[in-house]
Amino acid sequence: MTRYRCYFLNHRLCVVGCRVIPCETDDDARAFADGLLAGTTYPAIEVWQGQREVYEARKASNGR
Repeated sequence: MTRYRCYFLNHRLCVVGCRVIPCETDDDARAFADGLLAGTTYPAIEVWQGQREVYEARKASNGR
């Protein structure tokens, strides 16, 4: 099991929180991160494994 760090980003894309998750694959980590992002008010998330960026996702803009 590999440990991934999920960084929550604010509207300025500054890190405001972190959660470490264990996942078998990068795809599992991406899916987990999507679920985390959907359950927060933060607009974006990045997933890292060591010094390697695995994934970045942003919520759709609501036009404001």
